[in-house]
Amino acid sequence: MMVRKYFKIEGYWEDSKEEFSDLIVTNYDDHELDEDGNEIDIDVFEYGWSEENLKQSLNTPDVTGFVITNYEEI
Repeated sequence: MMVRKYFKIEGYWEDSKEEFSDLIVTNYDDHELDEDGNEIDIDVFEYGWSEENLKQSLNTPDVTGFVITNYEEI
C-alpha cells in the first residue's frame, strides 16, 4: 500500500518566469479523507506527484507550464 505524502514545491512559471513557493503537491490522485469520510481541507495545488516525479522534474520545464526548482516533504 502506498503511503500518502505531501511536498512543498517552489519554482517559477515557464512563460512569465514569475517565481512561486509553498505550493503543495501530493503523490495521491484524490483528496485525503478523515475517519468519518469527510475531505480534509488541505490546499493541494496538484495531485499525483511522487517524490521520484519531483526528482526527475527538478529544473526541467514541465508540460504544465512551470519549473520546479526545489521541493521538501512536509
